[in-house]
This record gives sequence, structure tokens and C-alpha cells, in this order.
Amino acid sequence: MLLKLNSHNEQVKVIQEYLGLTTDGIFGPITHQAVLKFQKENDLLVDGIVGPQTWAAMAAATTDNTETKDCTDSGIIIHEHHLPENAYFQNPETIAELSPSENDSSVAEHRPLSGAEVSRGKRWIFLHHTAGWNNPYNVMDSWGRDKRGKIATEYVIGGMNIRENTNDYDGEIVQSMPENSYAWHLGIGNNEMHRNSIGIELCNFGYLTKGGYYIRVSGEKKWVEKDTSKFYTYVGTEAHPDQVTKLNTKYRGHQYWHKYSDQQLIALKELLIHIGNKHNIDIQAGLKKLISKNGAKALNTVDRQKCINQKGVWSHSNVSAVKFDVFPQEELMALISEL
Repeated sequence: MLLKLNSHNEQVKVIQEYLGLTTDGIFGPITHQAVLKFQKENDLLVDGIVGPQTWAAMAAATTDNTETKDCTDSGIIIHEHHLPENAYFQNPETIAELSPSENDSSVAEHRPLSGAEVSRGKRWIFLHHTAGWNNPYNVMDSWGRDKRGKIATEYVIGGMNIRENTNDYDGEIVQSMPENSYAWHLGIGNNEMHRNSIGIELCNFGYLTKGGYYIRVSGEKKWVEKDTSKFYTYVGTEAHPDQVTKLNTKYRGHQYWHKYSDQQLIALKELLIHIGNKHNIDIQAGLKKLISKNGAKALNTVDRQKCINQKGVWSHSNVSAVKFDVFPQEELMALISEL
């Protein structure tokens, strides 16, 4: 991707952050001058355009923890952008990180694992969506900064920018921690399924509302009226019409949703197959069987014990009645059914 004067997107913010500038996403005169200075100092063509050589020079100079690895066994590319080491749990074979309650935001206690608690390896995959923007790296950076404790999923798949309809990160798979590590992502306390499950997030805002959105004022919901022909996220961002999908039947009270993109779903299928093969997880067990029996209602089925008993692929919504991820978009249902 070439970035130059007057470019305006998320990648410009990456450049600005690297150069120590205000990250407004606008490639203006200040950013232009900073790029010229960087190119001159690094013996590059001084043209103010961030092309392959300038990108490469910045990547070589950075000290962050982002890498790219080619999963040659499956042919997919997974980018590594690991969280700080204190943001996930390492080596579950030897130590348990316990929450004093079932609230993931609780401060974890530490004690050795008993024989019954020793990790038996990854046996479940849970599907989530982020309820936020399209950049998977920003998602992980926010997890690394927040104060809720060790809450994260192992993988995040980038999506379309809901407002600008751009695809800079669409379908990009990013891994947030080393394999066989884990973090709280289900909200069900410390148990074998939580420790031995792999979470996959799709960058997606979730449900949309037509004509406006709700805010909370003094603890009460208040409707904010907007354009009656348009759709809005729960934070009031207008959704591009190409990214709005309508369900035949409302799911958890909502009929309109931010669409999972084609590239996201392609990446999700490839990642499920890759994880299934790598960890010997039966990806045809769980949701696929439930969908064949109940159709879209499968995602509205909350049965934690069923998930515990049947190792395989499930949705976050299958273990929590208050969660909306993932929703039964037709293309997602077809993907799972075809595994």
C-alpha cells in the first residue's frame, strides 16, 4: 500500500504512531515532513511516499512484537502480535490462574494444579466477535492496556471498516499469544473448558439499530434520533449500507447486524481447519451438529454442560445468555455446516 500526502486511513495512523506524531489518520504536511526526514536518515529515496522500501525500513527499525509466520502445513498466513506476558497465562500444564468468582475481571489467584486439573491440551474452539472496529492489532493493543485482567482470545480476524467501507485488515489473521497459552474469554470461571479452549474473534460491531441508537443517561436508556433510513452501531457510528445484514428472525432482540465479510469467513474456515488439525479438535462436533438439528436457533441455545460434554466448535453465545457473539448470519451458518 502506498501512503502519501492527503492519504487518510488506519495505516496512516500506524505510520504516525511509529514517527511519534498525533495519530489522526490524516497524511498532512507534518506527517509528510516526518516521512521525508525518516527517509533521509535511512538512505532511502526522499520523496515523502511510504511505499515498500519505506515500510520495510520502518519494520526493520521497530522493536514491537509483531511478526508474520507462514503456516506451511495449511498454507495460511498468521501474523503474530503478542500481548505483554502479564496479559495471558503461560504453561497451563504447571500452574492454574484462578478467579475467585466467575467474573473474568476479578484479580487472579495462583496455586499449583491438582492432578485432576492438569491441562489435557486444547479441545474446544469458541467463536466470538469484538463489538468494535476492524483493526485486529488495535484490538490486541487495547487488551494489553486495559485493567480488567487477563482477558483475550488467541486469534483475531480483521474486518471491513464499517464507516469507510475500506478493507485494509479484512480477513487478516492475528495471534495474540504463544500457542498453548490462554486467557479468560468466556466469562464462566476457571474450569477445564476455559483453560483448554481457543478463542477466535471476528472484528465486528454486532447488532445495529435503524434510525438512531441508544445511550445511557443516569443509568437509563435514551434513544438518539438520527437519519431514519440509515443504520447505527451501539456507539452511534453510521454503518455503510454494504455492511448491513438483515436476519429473517431476530436474534437476541435484534434483526439488523454488522455483516461478517466474505474474507473474514474464508479466513475463519481456514483457521478452524488449521487449529483442528494442529490440536486434534473435531471441528465437526458441537455447533455443526446443533445447526443441522435446530438451524439458526443453534446459536441461541445456552447449554454450558452440553458444551463441556461435547468438545468441538461452539459460540460464546452457547455458554452465556447475555452475549451476542456470534450471530446467525446465513453465510456463517453455511460455513459451519460445511466443515
